[in-house]
Amino acid sequence: MPELPEVETIVRGLSRHIVGQKIKAIHVPTKTSFKGTSKKAEGLIIKNISRRGKGIIITLSSRGTACPTREGQPLTILIHLKMTGQLIYIANSQKPQATSRLNYGHPDKNFIESMPSKHTRVWFELLKGNLYFNDQRRFGWVKLVPTSEVANDKFFSKLGIEPFDKNFTADFLYSAIQRRPKSNIKSIVLDQSLVTGIGNIYSDEALF
Repeated sequence: MPELPEVETIVRGLSRHIVGQKIKAIHVPTKTSFKGTSKKAEGLIIKNISRRGKGIIITLSSRGTACPTREGQPLTILIHLKMTGQLIYIANSQKPQATSRLNYGHPDKNFIESMPSKHTRVWFELLKGNLYFNDQRRFGWVKLVPTSEVANDKFFSKLGIEPFDKNFTADFLYSAIQRRPKSNIKSIVLDQSLVTGIGNIYSDEALF
């Protein structure tokens, strides 16, 4: 599963290529991987991509600013890759370049095969390319929600402090450990409601 640094890399990489692009269509081959009404996002523009913990947040707008949709509410796309999720962006280019294909997430043969594949669960048809959400084990998800409801989302609402937050100090961590005297240190570091974005690899490295 991608941890905070990998998800940050995905956000920064994709932002250079898809921010400002219009969503022409959203195809959902696997209905259980997408929550929301995909048609509502068609015609909107990708305004920004950010991260909260291991989750990806893509804010949408009508004309480059946070304009309301027909229902009167700006919309946001939420993505979690979980264990085997991938985001693959392929630009509409006749001349292959280093940035004509971007592969992020769980590495497998989808990184070199044509898209969509049998593991493509959601497919965003953009103005200048296509963004594919693949997930072999189907644990990941994509959601389209009103922007005002992002903070109340089942996943995002439970996230704790970011490890780069100025309030995440030695005293903060010490206090959290003292509140759970019977827990081992790794389980505390992995608790996403305490500090978000840390997984098995980074907790092992930090504790070592």
